[in-house]
Amino acid sequence: MDGRAPEHVKDAAAVLSRYVNALAIRPKPQGSSWSVDRRDAEIRMWAQYARVPVINMESVLWHPLQALADLMTLRETLGSVRGKRLAVVWTHSPTPATPAAVHSLVHTALSQGMHVRIAHPGGYELDGEVLAQSSAIAEESGATLETGLTMQEAVRGTHVVYARSWHSLEDYGNPTLSASRRARTGSWIVDEKLLAQGADARLMHAMPVRRNLEVTDEVLDGPRSLVYQQAENRLHSQKALLTMLLS
Repeated sequence: MDGRAPEHVKDAAAVLSRYVNALAIRPKPQGSSWSVDRRDAEIRMWAQYARVPVINMESVLWHPLQALADLMTLRETLGSVRGKRLAVVWTHSPTPATPAAVHSLVHTALSQGMHVRIAHPGGYELDGEVLAQSSAIAEESGATLETGLTMQEAVRGTHVVYARSWHSLEDYGNPTLSASRRARTGSWIVDEKLLAQGADARLMHAMPVRRNLEVTDEVLDGPRSLVYQQAENRLHSQKALLTMLLS
């Protein structure tokens, strides 16, 4: 809004704050530089200038609404989540997302005392500052965090497998290099053989999901898939959030 648009965030936030009781913002990243986009400057401006609650619908760095639904699903399925094991498995997709959902999930799970393992190919490491924060959260809550694992290492003995595709931050803003790197990762898929290595492991995915690229039909449609329950919980957790913010 600071470019050719006639209205700036400062003015738009001030005006809309007089119309509504809350604002839900999903900013569009520029997509050329991770160091720039990770600052989440636009949504921070909305939060600074609005006079009503501002809800992050998904920024470059964070997806708190998804994390709320994920935690609700984990609690419904596992009961107490403290001490339970969560495997976050990178999956192959022609349309990867930012790591926002995974960043928020990892922070949330660790804060609740879950042991988190993250599996991904080389070059798909999460944001360094977020990982440093995650380690600090784990130390405070008594949880553990392992990163850079193979799929098998992450899933072995785990209670929940969370499948998710995200951009390589090394290639962020370079679609040619990104596509070339991604083309070598076709084996990163969650199938029944992988899921069976867990401790009666359940499947989660933020959706939409690329069937038979990220997760096989057998797993998605199987009895241990939580994806539809997880999607439904977006509704309930966001209603609860609005109730809290507006009461």
